[in-house]
Amino acid sequence: MKRQSIRKTLLFLSFLFFPVTIYYLSPVISLSGAYYGVISGSLIVFIVLFVISMFTGRGFCAWVCPAGGLQECFSMANGNRPFQIGWKNWIKYVIWVPWFSSIIVLLFLAGGKTQTHFFYQLSTGISILEDFDLIIYFSMPLVMVILAIVFGKRLSTYGKPNEMKIVTCYESAKCEQIIYKFNKNQLIVQIEPDGKTVQYLDLRKTK
Repeated sequence: MKRQSIRKTLLFLSFLFFPVTIYYLSPVISLSGAYYGVISGSLIVFIVLFVISMFTGRGFCAWVCPAGGLQECFSMANGNRPFQIGWKNWIKYVIWVPWFSSIIVLLFLAGGKTQTHFFYQLSTGISILEDFDLIIYFSMPLVMVILAIVFGKRLSTYGKPNEMKIVTCYESAKCEQIIYKFNKNQLIVQIEPDGKTVQYLDLRKTK
């Protein structure tokens, strides 16, 4: 099985389990816990993902992000047109910096951490149990779908590349290479001449 097939299968399975895991990826649960001085499972998951991203870059988003699987499908609705980099690359900072700052402030106002409760607000460990939970569940994928249709490729996965260039790939055809650099690693994404299909991914160490 090719790497892309494995990646897409993992994304699809992750999306199927989204009703179970959605609250573990909820920024609101993290804020609610911090208000009462509780380190929730949601906050623990975000911290773990942050640490993992320092070593794997966008590995989580590209391989096992639940919303990523849905966006991967709906991005084809507009021909997988490339996401235009620019001021939009700052969206993640506009969202996450105030969020994390708010958690620190709320924990401080609550007198610091009082307890760690991984299943905070999850009586059974499963996210979707009540009718109101369904409203939250369907609203979040809807936002992901709208972003995918409007912007093309997945907004949450593709950040600003370090380098983009045109190379000769086969039979004198021209392919696009998108290069990301993080830590001492380099990810090369080569796109077919049709401008839509990923030809291969090459992750290598840099000197």
